[in-house]
Amino acid sequence: MSNEEKRRYKSFFTSEGSLGVFRSRAQISAERALAHQCGCRMAHFFPCGTAFAAHDWRDDGSSALNGTLSFESTIPDTEKNEYGMTPASWTQNGGDAKGQVALTGVIPDTPGDIFGALVWSGKGNAYESSVSLTGGSSLSGTITGGAAMYWGPGDAYANTVTIEDSSVEGLVGGGVVYDNFGNAYGNAVSISGDSTISSMNGFGRVYGGWVYGSPGKADRNAVTMSGGTMGVPVYGGLVEYWAWGPVNLVSVAEPAPAELSPEPLDVSADNNTVAFSGVGVEISTDTLSGAGVKSDGIFGGCVRISEIYPGINVSADTNTAALSHVSASGARVYGGLIESGFAYPYPVSTSSDSSDGVLSSVSLSASGNGVFLEQSSAGDVYGGTIRTGGQTYAYPSFQRSAAAPEFAIIPPPTAFTAHADGNTVGIADSSAVSGDVHGGLIEYGMSGSVMETPVLMMSFLVPDPVQPEAAPVVFHGSADSNTVSIAGTAGTLTVDGNVYGGIVRVSPASVDALAQSEFSVTAEKNTVILAGGSTVSGSVYGGSVFGSSAGAEVSEESFQAVRDSVSGDTGSLAGSSSVTASVSGNTVRIEGGSTVTGSVYGGYTETGRAEGNFVYIDGTVSGGAEGGHTLSGDASGNIIVMEGGSVSERLYGGYTEDGSASSNSITVTAGRVRAAVVGGYDDGSAVNNTVTLYGTASFAGSDLYGGRSGGTSSDVFTGNTLNLHGQIQADSLQNFQNLNFSDVAEGTPSADLAKSAVIGDGKGSFTSVSIQSLRNQPGNVPEEYVLVHTPTASSSFSGTNLYVNGASVVTIGSDGSYVPYAGAVSNDGTMDNETGTAGMTSSQSGLSKGFLTFDVDYFIKNGQDLIARTKNVQADHRTKTFNVDRLPGLALVDQGGDMVAGAGMESAAESAMCLPGEEPCGTRAFMTVTGGYSTYKTGTHFNMTSGNAMVGLARYCKLRSVGFLAGVFFEAGLSRFNAEHEHAGYDSFDSDGNAGYYGVGALGKLYLNETAMQGLYAEGSFRIGMLNYNWDTDGWRVNGSEADYSSESPYMAAHGGIGWMKSVTDNVDLDIYAKYLWSHVSEDDGSISGSRVNFDAMDSNRLRGGARLSFKGSDVFSWYLGAAYERQFNGRSTSDIYGHDTPSASLTGDTAMVEAGLRLRPSEGEPLFFTLGATGYGGVREGVSGLFQVHYEF
Repeated sequence: MSNEEKRRYKSFFTSEGSLGVFRSRAQISAERALAHQCGCRMAHFFPCGTAFAAHDWRDDGSSALNGTLSFESTIPDTEKNEYGMTPASWTQNGGDAKGQVALTGVIPDTPGDIFGALVWSGKGNAYESSVSLTGGSSLSGTITGGAAMYWGPGDAYANTVTIEDSSVEGLVGGGVVYDNFGNAYGNAVSISGDSTISSMNGFGRVYGGWVYGSPGKADRNAVTMSGGTMGVPVYGGLVEYWAWGPVNLVSVAEPAPAELSPEPLDVSADNNTVAFSGVGVEISTDTLSGAGVKSDGIFGGCVRISEIYPGINVSADTNTAALSHVSASGARVYGGLIESGFAYPYPVSTSSDSSDGVLSSVSLSASGNGVFLEQSSAGDVYGGTIRTGGQTYAYPSFQRSAAAPEFAIIPPPTAFTAHADGNTVGIADSSAVSGDVHGGLIEYGMSGSVMETPVLMMSFLVPDPVQPEAAPVVFHGSADSNTVSIAGTAGTLTVDGNVYGGIVRVSPASVDALAQSEFSVTAEKNTVILAGGSTVSGSVYGGSVFGSSAGAEVSEESFQAVRDSVSGDTGSLAGSSSVTASVSGNTVRIEGGSTVTGSVYGGYTETGRAEGNFVYIDGTVSGGAEGGHTLSGDASGNIIVMEGGSVSERLYGGYTEDGSASSNSITVTAGRVRAAVVGGYDDGSAVNNTVTLYGTASFAGSDLYGGRSGGTSSDVFTGNTLNLHGQIQADSLQNFQNLNFSDVAEGTPSADLAKSAVIGDGKGSFTSVSIQSLRNQPGNVPEEYVLVHTPTASSSFSGTNLYVNGASVVTIGSDGSYVPYAGAVSNDGTMDNETGTAGMTSSQSGLSKGFLTFDVDYFIKNGQDLIARTKNVQADHRTKTFNVDRLPGLALVDQGGDMVAGAGMESAAESAMCLPGEEPCGTRAFMTVTGGYSTYKTGTHFNMTSGNAMVGLARYCKLRSVGFLAGVFFEAGLSRFNAEHEHAGYDSFDSDGNAGYYGVGALGKLYLNETAMQGLYAEGSFRIGMLNYNWDTDGWRVNGSEADYSSESPYMAAHGGIGWMKSVTDNVDLDIYAKYLWSHVSEDDGSISGSRVNFDAMDSNRLRGGARLSFKGSDVFSWYLGAAYERQFNGRSTSDIYGHDTPSASLTGDTAMVEAGLRLRPSEGEPLFFTLGATGYGGVREGVSGLFQVHYEF
């Protein structure tokens, strides 16, 4: 509070018809004397001996707890004291007070002051009292629920003021402690309906709880208002203390040494609430405290104290100011605020010893506060704020006289902490802020931001004041972990100023005044979110540290001007003291549809570290964006991610004017960038930065830098990486040691530049060029890929060209190609990359396009293109899968051949064989079904479950020396297979599929009956049909999809064999045989994951030899045993991809077989009988198959 404001208080409260309690101590003494002379303790209120039953007024030290007043229309003069006050309960000289006042439609003729309870000049509390105004009441003066004033101690708690459809000119307070030692807590003011609160004689306020003139606590108070008009500043809780230095003075006389003993003080305005809904706020612009009433505004909790000195702890924590549908244009809104005048950060002692009685710490906290605006307007908005004037002069060592001992000394440094942490500001739809928005703010020693304070210097103690002395201080200030959320719909939420998540401002003059001091300030882990079409006309800072009272706008043209514009007349943060600052771990999110006219900074500081900050952009940023910015210090580990919107002027991962800008990253996946894109900007080194750009964004008109320097940087090249996904257009690129290209497309440059590109650093360091991936495009591997394209080279570097900055001077050949060394080069600009003079890597291996792999050599072509020329193109060795998964179809056709040549031939013969005496034989039907499970070892094993069937007609004819069997049939087969594929250097994967065939065929068998050749036979078959198969993989993705295939191909098959059958005994027959089996599947072609694959025809060539013993047990039962050995000579599957052969797979190898079976006839002479059999396999084919036959003799 300024001297002018205090003057107005005194004038207002001591004038006739106003609050008479605010009087001098001389007036109070005179009143007490008058009361004593009257012989009645209440003489100064009413004539002696008169009693008022409604009042409870006492001055005998007892409590007044029963005062109750209720008036309509007017307040009778008899209910007022001679000062115009109307208290329900009133005590003097001690005692508590509790009372109630209810006014309905009251419009007094003269101003007056209303109290529910008033404790005056004595120990006592004013509690649980109330004042209510309803029915159009209109009063001027003060309306107070409960007040404790003068001397005390005493508290004001649990008091209420209720105003409904009424008006007040002046002051409204729930609970007030005035010039007293006490606290105001748990009080409330509720205003509703068509109510108006305005100023009287230029002054007025509303308090939930107010402590004035002493260090106390104003906690847990509330002011709520619904509807109406508010024309004065509003405080949920307020403490105002005008201290006289670190010594509590009791009188103006020379104090005794005991009175000079410093006491630790706890002052707080915590857990207070201001909640407005549908209120019109019309705060006057009349000036009271130098900056105007607008600077007061609306407060959740506030502490104003003239001086900060050792031993004091001040807090304005966990307060809330909430505005919904409120018009408060120009009014500042605070969650929690601490304001102080000069800070005396020097320990004070009452002893001549160096440590006795020392108070050496100062603590200020404005943390955990919240400000919330919904469809409301306001001026500046502050979550938690600390403003202190800083140290401007030091207490000298005072002496009472030349002979008196020294009673105040300056010991070691003071610990001074200030925290504005964990505050929240939320601004929602249709709100408008005409000033700045702050999550957490600390201002130390800033001009124009401090309170007026008397400068006494205790001159009454020192005849000749000593010149102030500088003394050290350890100051730590933090504006950490604050959150600002601004979310609206397009065009409905605006902020005309800047937005700060956490900000610390420190006066360089205050720093310089404190020699050998330590200053540490942080603005870390703050979050700012703009969403839903919000618009900010200024700039946005996640965390920031400044040396002046306002943020600086940074232009791309001259960053050196930042220091001057930020520092202003006070200079930058430097001096004889130690200053460290950190703006780290902050987050700024500019969500879709939001707009920032100025710049965006994750972290901004004039000195110290700017590290680990994060900026997300999906909106419009007109003034540029930086992850971390420092004028003196390191800017490292900052991240910018852009997924939409637009950015102009600059896009910097990290910026420093004196330090290192390293390990920053920028990622742009969408949106439009018209700016210099710089991983790190420095005047020291800018290394290990990463820029990642996607072709889904626009970069036309942008220059791309890994590192950039505004001065004489030592290194802007090493470790800087450009990751380019897709194809972009830009102006230039340079200072990248690593160029990584992804989604490279043939026929289109990955980087199409309007100006130039620089490869290498000119100091012998290579640029590593690498293709990370290729675009999924159909077709073969092209001869070359263009990675960087520049316009036709000119005859000097000032033109537009591609500049290879190798170990030696680069010149331009007459044909336009670059010549990095003495000697001729070919016309395409091929360089001797192996020597290193070209400044880039020479080749890369192991690239892939679809299912093809290849290597590349990097060249400069025609002096303007960086190209990758392909070589060594071949199919990926995993494409063997194609051939492996085709073999089950061939194996299934082979199994059909086994059935025809074995059980099918036998079934036809047994069905068609003539019975004794039957001539000629008739045509008979036959049927055979087989099935089984097998594993084929083809390098990669596959497992197959299969079933085959055939049904046909056969006829047996006897000639004189021979017998002949002939038949025709229909056949079909089905299988299900799976395989596990393992390839060196890759993860294993599985494949599975189905195969099936259907077709027709013919078979025949010739028996020789002559005695010399009896038992010999020859047989054969021929089949034709269609083979269908399909397969897919699980775990092998190519071009974004799993590899799969399906096809239909014709097949042909045949077999031929000879054998000899001989009866060993009457019940045992021996059959020895040899067979050749052939199968053919036609060629095929198709697309697999976008690649054209040609499959060659497959042929199976098998030779089998074996023997079988058949045993006849009876007419109804017989059985057999057999063994065979087979050699597969071919069985190979081959294919190619765009003419590049794939690794083949085959069934080649040996297989041994054993078989057993039995025939069953239900009864002797029964025409129906069955054959059951099983075959086991070992070798290339492993497994078992089963046989089932049904025979019926007609």
